[in-house]
Amino acid sequence: MIQKKGSTGPLVFTIQEQLNLRMPANANRAALKTNGQFDATTEKRVREFQAMMNLTVTGIVDDVTSAVITQSSFEYEAIPRPIVILQNTSRYHCWAAALSSWTQAIPRVKTISLWQALEDYRKVAGALDEDNEGMTTRGWTQVVKRWGLQFKAYGGSKGADIDDLTIDKIWRQAKARGPMLIAYNLPDTDGEVAHTIVAYGVFIGFSEDNPNFRGYRVWCMNPWRIGRQMMPLADIRTGGAALVMWK
Repeated sequence: MIQKKGSTGPLVFTIQEQLNLRMPANANRAALKTNGQFDATTEKRVREFQAMMNLTVTGIVDDVTSAVITQSSFEYEAIPRPIVILQNTSRYHCWAAALSSWTQAIPRVKTISLWQALEDYRKVAGALDEDNEGMTTRGWTQVVKRWGLQFKAYGGSKGADIDDLTIDKIWRQAKARGPMLIAYNLPDTDGEVAHTIVAYGVFIGFSEDNPNFRGYRVWCMNPWRIGRQMMPLADIRTGGAALVMWK
């Protein structure tokens, strides 16, 4: 249940109590009053907490912010899940596998096979890299037009700050629009090599024993030998640029 300025009750009390635990009082910060009243001071502390935890700063406690405040595991997956389609690992065909999987997960979208995607975009001048058949910026522009996609770029010279690609944004997008394509630069390649996945959910965990169930992770169909994966969000952001596309 969403809690925001003006909310009252035991849930707000718990939020205030947990915020005091996560952000202890110090010389510059007084402890919140645990009175069950979501007032301006509580809203300000929520915003500070969201900024500290790399969540979208809204001052509103939604399901994701609540999970992080209370350090409770949280998971969401859009249904139906994208089917697993693996790429030819000798070529940069991740985009074709991801595109095919995505089209089969979105209702009322014309589907395309991996091989048909390759055949179609080989015919579009400049859509594919001549050496490895990876998708170029021009190619993604054609994909966006062909399927009528909305998109947002992060990082690079023209995109929003890559840190603005937060786990709660991916959650809200998957919840509202279903699976999405994410093309992102691989780290340590100076933007020369990118990879494409189909993201369809999120996982937030705080396990002390298993690192695979810790931190912010994105449920995705990863066409590089893996299939379904809870990919660390950091893996998507470390390369410094990402393109998120959805219907």
